[in-house]
Amino acid sequence: LLARDEPLAFVVRKMTTHWIAPARIDDELEVVTEFVEVKGARMVLVQTMRRGETIVASADVDAACMNLAGRPRRIPPDLAALIA
Repeated sequence: LLARDEPLAFVVRKMTTHWIAPARIDDELEVVTEFVEVKGARMVLVQTMRRGETIVASADVDAACMNLAGRPRRIPPDLAALIA
């Protein structure tokens, strides 16, 4: 995102994590992300963390797109098409 003509960053506005099973420092976890909504400068997603077949945690994430000056910026259409 930094290599774009207008560099962008995503920041987490709010995140709620639901811990279901313990995870240890050396565990190899897979994180699956599902984009629920992409609109304007905001996106909502759900992430599921797994250790093998065991769901360790899930998270509801509310994120925003910003320019490098820290101002909200609409998610560019080409990027929105990739994640929607």
